[in-house]
Amino acid sequence: MDKTTIWQLVTNQFPTKKHHKLMKDVLQSPQLLAQYQELKKLWSLSAAENTLSEPEVNIKYQQFKKNYQSINVKNNWLGSFSKYAAMVVIMLSVAYGLWVNHTEKPTSMTVTYFESGTGSNNSIKLADGSQIWLNSNSSINIQEQSNKHIEIQLVGEALFDIIHNEKRQFTVNTEDLKIRDLGTRFTVKSYPNDAQITATLVEGEIEVSNHKIHETLSPGEKITYTKTNGKYVIAAVDTTYVGSWKKDKFEFIDKTLKDIAKDLENYYGVNIQFENTQLGNERFTGVIQKRTSIEKVMDIISYSAGIQYSMKETKNSIEIMIK
Repeated sequence: MDKTTIWQLVTNQFPTKKHHKLMKDVLQSPQLLAQYQELKKLWSLSAAENTLSEPEVNIKYQQFKKNYQSINVKNNWLGSFSKYAAMVVIMLSVAYGLWVNHTEKPTSMTVTYFESGTGSNNSIKLADGSQIWLNSNSSINIQEQSNKHIEIQLVGEALFDIIHNEKRQFTVNTEDLKIRDLGTRFTVKSYPNDAQITATLVEGEIEVSNHKIHETLSPGEKITYTKTNGKYVIAAVDTTYVGSWKKDKFEFIDKTLKDIAKDLENYYGVNIQFENTQLGNERFTGVIQKRTSIEKVMDIISYSAGIQYSMKETKNSIEIMIK
């Protein structure tokens, strides 16, 4: 457990869906939530790194784990708790270190968790009127500190329509990137199984950064960041249909079958493979109602794109092979 990794976790630079699940359980317990909020407040008072000792981290971890188990927050991954509790445990350690260095009264903070399951979207309205739309199979954790700083951890895809406030910082964290709002309408897509993270700016301005890059996007620009090698491309795009997934229909405009397959997987909870990977580069344009069954959707795409497919239902999922 090196210092760099600890600091990355504390500053939410790469949240995971398992961390979101832990956060959801914490939010269900007033006692754990109060503990988390107080320690997060202390940590947020300073952006300076703090020296942590391994014994101290272990002590704080054991205390939190004991408290977590005693409250008996039910979940189906308690056996893997030690792996995914790291985020909160490390926060405890850093907050403890900052306690002795600060006397300033912590600001108030609220923590809210939202998720959208397979085949559904979610709409969230913030206190200032800003709007967030959450795509299928996605989740966000919103931490708001006295309207001075709103920090969001996103897993999946969301459309943000943010009312800019120069006195307030609005930040979206994904697995590898941080996006800061400068008065904006934009989308961020960061599913755990996707090889790339994308952010597309419709209006306003956003800053996109991590430990290696720092870019500012203008309206009509999209950044595509590859997780494996850290390379990225910024390109001009047509934003007419950006965020169209929040409607009750799919709007595929000159989209590759590979990207369409990912959208269908996230919405219907199916698994789509290509017998010939080159087929994934074929493009399709069409509008399909979301209430349409996956079988009918595949029939439409098959007929229009001139492809064939097979579908097999297993115990846990539906397997689709495009050929």
